Amino acid sequence: MFTDISAAIEEARWSRVRNGYDYAVVQIERGIMKAHQLRWLGANSKLRIMFSTKDDGNGAVLPEVR
Repeated sequence: MFTDISAAIEEARWSRVRNGYDYAVVQIERGIMKAHQLRWLGANSKLRIMFSTKDDGNGAVLPEVR
């Protein structure tokens, strides 16, 4: 679990390379973030996705995170 988005993104990218699955940085409670496998996050997920390795061309961060 992370409080720094840069560290969380680095963990998601490393997990993607290591496991071969896409990962997302999600915000859980009180600003805590974690790298979570993207395939388990459905449309009805209550977790807020802040970053995804699926669309990681140049580090695409979702605009609503600003």
